[in-house]
Amino acid sequence: MGGTRNPVVVGLDGSTASWGALRWAVRHAALRGLPLRVLHAAGSAGPEAWAAGRSMIAEAVAEARALRPGLTVTGDVIDGQPVTELCAASETAEVVAVAGRGVGGFPGLRLGSVSAHLAAQARGTVAVVHNPEVWLNLTPAAESDLPVLVGSDSSPESERAIAVGFEEAALRGVPLVAIRAWQPPLIAHRGEIRQLHVDRAASDRSAQYAVREAVAAGRAKYPEVKVDTRVVSAGPAAAIVTASDDAQLVVVGSRGHSRITGPRLGTTADQLLRHVQCPIMIVRSGGDQPPAAE
Repeated sequence: MGGTRNPVVVGLDGSTASWGALRWAVRHAALRGLPLRVLHAAGSAGPEAWAAGRSMIAEAVAEARALRPGLTVTGDVIDGQPVTELCAASETAEVVAVAGRGVGGFPGLRLGSVSAHLAAQARGTVAVVHNPEVWLNLTPAAESDLPVLVGSDSSPESERAIAVGFEEAALRGVPLVAIRAWQPPLIAHRGEIRQLHVDRAASDRSAQYAVREAVAAGRAKYPEVKVDTRVVSAGPAAAIVTASDDAQLVVVGSRGHSRITGPRLGTTADQLLRHVQCPIMIVRSGGDQPPAAE
C-alpha cells in the first residue's frame, strides 16, 4: 500500500485503564491496516518520571507488536500536556483513542478531564474506551458479535457518523443498529411541563422513513452488513445509552443539530460520553471542526 497512512494514536498515562485502551487501539489499527502510535505526554515531569515514561512506552510498543505481529508500532514521550498533545495528534490521525478515565479522579467516575476535553477540542475523530478491563482480559484478536450502534437525526454530523458506523461494522463483520429517537414537543403551561398532543402513529412512520433514508447509502455501499433500524420514543441520549448495553461500539456525531459553535460537544454527545457502556467514537463532518486547543 503506497503513500503515507494516518496512524491510530492512543494516549498512555500508566493507568490500568489506559493499558486497556491500548489493546483496543491495537485491534482497531489492525482491522484498518494502519500503523499505531503510542503517546505519553510527560509535561514538566522530572528526569525520573521521563525515564519511567520511556520505559512504559517501550513496554507498550513491545506488547502491541506481540499482540499483532506485523503491525507497525511506534511510541513517543512528549514534552507537553496530554490534552494539548493529543489534540495536535488528532489533526493527522485516523483516530485518537484514550481510556474513559486515566490517572486521577475517584472511584465511580466514568469520564476523566483528559478524555472529556479531548472529545470536545480534537479536530479529528476521538474514541473513548469505557470498560477497558474487558480489553485487558481479551486479546485484540478476540471477536465480538455485538453490533455497532449509531444515532440518526438527519444532521450532516449524523450522516458522517452513519458512514463511519457502516465502515466499522463491515470491518468487524457485525450488524449495524441505527436508532432514531423522538419525543413529542414539550410546552410550559401554568407552571407545568406537558407534552403536546401528536399523532404518534404518524410520527413513528415519519421517523422510520427518515432512519431508513439515512442508512440507504450505507446499505448500497456495504450490502454485506445487516442493518437494524429502530425508532424509539425517548430522548436520543437515553435511547442510545440503553442500547449500548448490547453493542461493541457507539459511533456518534459531535453536535447533531446544535447551532452552538466552538470547541464543545452537543448535549447528546456529551451525555453519551459520560454514560454509554462500551467504547464510543466521536466523529466530525468536514464543517464541524472546532479550533485547536491552546
